[in-house]
Parts: sequence; C-alpha cells; structure tokens
Amino acid sequence: MTCTWPVVGVTLLVAFVADSGRAADPPAALSLADMEAMALQNNPTLAQVAATVEHSRAMAQQAGLYPNPTLGYVGDQINAQSTAGELQGAFLQQRIVTAGKLRLSRAKYNQAAVGAEIRADAQKLRVVNNVHLVYLDLLADQRMLDVRRGQLANAEESLRTHKEMLNTGLVGQPEVLLQEVEVSRARIALSAIENQHLAHWKHLAALIGCPHLPPTPLAGALEPDGPPLEWECSLTKLLADSPEIQLANAHVVFDQITLRRERVQKYPDVQLQASVGHNYETRNTVAGAQVGFQIPIFNRNQGTVRQVEADLARSVAEVTRVELSLRQRLADAFRSYLTAWKMVSLYREVNLPKTEQALAIAKDMYEKRRLAWPRVVEMEQRVLQVKAESTAGLLEMRKAQVLIIGLLLTDGLADPPGATPGGHLEASPTPR
Repeated sequence: MTCTWPVVGVTLLVAFVADSGRAADPPAALSLADMEAMALQNNPTLAQVAATVEHSRAMAQQAGLYPNPTLGYVGDQINAQSTAGELQGAFLQQRIVTAGKLRLSRAKYNQAAVGAEIRADAQKLRVVNNVHLVYLDLLADQRMLDVRRGQLANAEESLRTHKEMLNTGLVGQPEVLLQEVEVSRARIALSAIENQHLAHWKHLAALIGCPHLPPTPLAGALEPDGPPLEWECSLTKLLADSPEIQLANAHVVFDQITLRRERVQKYPDVQLQASVGHNYETRNTVAGAQVGFQIPIFNRNQGTVRQVEADLARSVAEVTRVELSLRQRLADAFRSYLTAWKMVSLYREVNLPKTEQALAIAKDMYEKRRLAWPRVVEMEQRVLQVKAESTAGLLEMRKAQVLIIGLLLTDGLADPPGATPGGHLEASPTPR
C-alpha cells in the first residue's frame, strides 16, 4: 500500500526518489493536523464507506428502472397441409407498472443512500477521533519517557549515595541491596514506557494507513486549551449532531417508504401484448392485442406489509433506545472527564507547585548543610512521581474530552457497517 502524505502548512511530503527507490525522510515533527490529513487520505475504511454509498445509489437507480419490453415470434399451425401455417408474425409485450411502484422503490433506496452517507460521515469522525486518542497517548508517552529517565537517574544517584553511606557506616548492606532493586524497577519502568511508545506509534501508523512510517517526534501539547466542558451543552450537541441518532431517524424514514411501497404491491401491473402477422389461409395481414393482469384475491402482499409494519415499529423504538444509550455513554465519559479535570487542576495548582517548592527548599537546606543529600534525592523522586501522576490525569482528561467532543465515536479501523439496513425486502437483480 502506498502511503499518501498531504501538504499541510509547510510542505509535508514524502516523495519517492527515483535513483534510490526509497521514500525521503519524514519531517522533523508531525502535528495532529498532519496525522488527521494522512488518515483521511489513507485509512481504508473511508474507501469502504464511500463504496457503500455508491452501492446504495446504484440500487436506487436499478430499483426505479422500467421493465424491458419483450419482442417475440408467433406462428400457428405451421406445416399444416404442407404450408407455412395459418399465421406467421411477431408480437411485442410490455408490463405497465402501476401505483407508482418504481418511484417508491427508487425513493426507498435513495433513503438507504442517505443512511450510507451518514455512516460515511460517522466513519470519518471515528477515524479522526481515533487519531486524536492515539496522538494523545504518544504525547503522554513522550512526557513519561522524560519522567522515567529522570526516575532512573534518581534511583542510580540514590544507589551511589547509599554505597557511600555504607562505606561510612551510616547504612547497612540491606539498604544498599534494596536500592539496587529500585534501580532495577526504574529500568523496567523505562523499558515498559519505551515499548508502549513504540506500540502506540505502530497503532497510529496503521490508523493513518502508513504502517511503515518510522517513529517521528510529534508537535503539540498535552494540556487542554479552552474552557472546561459543560454537561448540558455537550448533551445538546450530542443529541443534535450524533450520526447514531441521525442514522436511526433515517432508518425510520426508510421503513416508512418501504411500508408505502409494500402497500401498493397488491395493485396488479398490466400486461399489454400486441401482435401482427400474415394469415396464409385468408392471405391477409392481421393484428391482435391482449390485455391482462393478476386478480389480487389470495395474495394481497398482506404478510409483507405486516413484516414492514413490525420493522417500522422497531425502528421507531430504536430512535429512543439510541438516544438513551447516548445519554448513558455520555454520563460515563463525563464522569471520567470531570474526575480527571479535578485531578489535573489540583495537581497543577497544588501538588506539583508544592512538591517543586519543597525540592527547592531541600536543595537550599542541603547547600547550607542543614539537610542530608539523601533527603534531596528523595524529594526529587517525589517530584518525578507527581509529574507522572499529573501526566496520567492529563491523558485521561484529554481522551475523555476527545470522546465527548467527537460524539462518542471511536475505533477507526473497525469493519464499517454495510450500507443496506436490515429488515426489508430485497429482490435481485430488480430490487423493490
């Protein structure tokens, strides 16, 4: 698969070098807008949903086409008394569709195309939201890498200090051994975040359709911009703009059109036939005509009408179900958002400033020989731990924010649903 790089802001382009046959190096840092543009160009699910829209439009075209006429040959009493027969000629037959069936069939599948377009818009939002989420993971990873490296350096400094204190008899061998364990734990934690960062990058590269894109620094900030979200505004926007609600309403309209279509199915189409030929007995040119239609005595399509009425009732209930489900899911997302927002606020305003102030005071006391160096090292470890906790809270808040603003849609590589809704009659090659 060829990865397409968009042009965003400054020139952002991976061009293939003819001489070397390899792609040029990617830019020094990629922004969120760069990643979004790449995903919208390369994510295969977007091509799939575009194809489902075309699928529904093609079905609408086919469903509204008029039936073809039939042209045939007619002969009667051929070879009677060694003659060409009584009649030799041709006939033309045409079915006349009544009660606006073709118009309703086309309207039904045009409405299916509306649903497919809603699905396509929803899939774009899923892809963009998913890019946001993984991008935030990577920004948090970049910050946590610095924290974990600092914690490893701090643990190694503490180990050196304990070894010096062992030499002077201030601590025993058990304390040194335990500190060696802390150094090992810090290395494990650093290795874990390095592996996590690589996995998140591979997730993002797959999501944007460029699986071989090497890890690249990302531009952007983990801190949010703008005021905090409010429940009522978020709920109003969700219920007004959610593709899930729009799709449920579109399916109601689809079933309403389907019901109208199936109710007129009982009205018979008219079969017309005209013929012309030569009568070899009378030696005259003769013509004939036939008109026929089915009499709806036994089959008035009543079973299918009941089926579609049930489908319509289910679709109407589905609108309510989707709305209630969205309220429930938004409540969960808002709970995570508000909890994380409170945590981030306290860490930003209280925890982090006070631990950094405590470290500064400890360093000053150490320089004045009023505090031992191990206490300074311990304070540094506390500051690093608070930074790690603050980063985790920021990540949780931002991811909840993305879900709320992004109408709770995610998973940009899941198999997108098909364009044709269930619960209707579909005949091929002439859908109705």
